[in-house]
Amino acid sequence: QILNRMTGELHDSHTRVEAPKYVRMRQRKQWVSLGIDLDRVYTLPITGQVVLSLSADTQNPAANANQPDPHVRFANGQLVTSFQLPAGARHADVALLSTGTVASTMTVKLQALRAGGVDFTAPVSPLTFQVRATPPVITSACYVMKDYGVQITVLGSTSTRELTRGEVVSGTVTRTTDLNGASADYFSSDGTIRFGGAFTVQFDADPAFKDSKGPFAIRLSNTVGWSAATVPAQACR
Repeated sequence: QILNRMTGELHDSHTRVEAPKYVRMRQRKQWVSLGIDLDRVYTLPITGQVVLSLSADTQNPAANANQPDPHVRFANGQLVTSFQLPAGARHADVALLSTGTVASTMTVKLQALRAGGVDFTAPVSPLTFQVRATPPVITSACYVMKDYGVQITVLGSTSTRELTRGEVVSGTVTRTTDLNGASADYFSSDGTIRFGGAFTVQFDADPAFKDSKGPFAIRLSNTVGWSAATVPAQACR
């Protein structure tokens, strides 16, 4: 069993790779909305910037693994975006692409406030919220029958950027695999930070399932617990 390196890894610090999920969200404008509200109506237009800061809270002791999800960005793809409230308006929405797949503390603050083009200060407290650590989420699983057993590939995400165990069940046969070592190697690699908590796990052909025709059921665990449901693996296409 190995924890595969994600496909599409680029050794280019200026290139950002987005998973298909985030591309679809961007195309469909399925944002997370942050609201800016004024306490009263102003006769001048209000402009400013919204700043997002991230602090990973994976509880993972490996410094390289304890990294925030780089997909947590405003709709412009940055950690800073501008907003404008026309004269007389009291509310504006700022689009956040996603809250990501990594347990983190996120802080949002306003800066560079201007009224009618003139700088001003306002007692605006930063807003802090959390994406909590949860058990792994399996998004898909499939298998290929080999002459010497079955090979199973699992895609998913883990908010703690680590995995501890994997379990495969078929009929009366259960196999549990220790994923601690492979997980630590994968998530500690600098090249995997761009994928957040996303992973691909491949369980090598297990002769214990040589005579099995399925179905195969999969679940994974991290330090928080086991994935919420046992996911049936389909034949890979």
